[in-house]
Amino acid sequence: YQDGWEAWFKLKSKGIFCFLNQAIFFYRQHQKSLSKDSKKLLSSRNDIITKIRTNQQGSYKPSCLAIIPVRESFPGFEGIPYLKIKGKSMLQLAIESAQMANNITEVAVTSSAKVLKFSKKLVGKSNISEHLLIKRPEHLIDTELNPREIMLHAGEFYFQKYKKYPDIMTFLNLHTPLRQPKHINSAIDT
Repeated sequence: YQDGWEAWFKLKSKGIFCFLNQAIFFYRQHQKSLSKDSKKLLSSRNDIITKIRTNQQGSYKPSCLAIIPVRESFPGFEGIPYLKIKGKSMLQLAIESAQMANNITEVAVTSSAKVLKFSKKLVGKSNISEHLLIKRPEHLIDTELNPREIMLHAGEFYFQKYKKYPDIMTFLNLHTPLRQPKHINSAIDT
């Protein structure tokens, strides 16, 4: 029914794990292998993760930082965060959907000072409450989006504020304005 995830979680509770950047075992596949059916595989993993979270979590709710990386402009596309859809800016829609998602405990907008100033002004509009405003260093603003570096930067900012790292971090792309809280919750749960 499962592809090893539950076994790995059980083993993790028994000892210390480390990352090895090499294959240490192989597995066989056949036509009826779970990995051949992506829908069944994701459903199975979701069931396992839900079971493990329920068993381990108790009353603990994992902290989940939603990071919204924002660039003000792209070649040929100016002022993206300020563009309006149904009377709301793209940035407002992104923050709202993140803050309404049950699995998100903190939202962070990471960008330039100008975008952060705009983001701060959104507080109190519609359903938007306070959120983290993270000014990115220049080398993370003007270059191609570097998700790993932006995520590390946001994680360190979170650590400085709360003296711990979030249990989960997720990127929420500004360019998906029709995303709903249920989509975010589903993505985190799977």
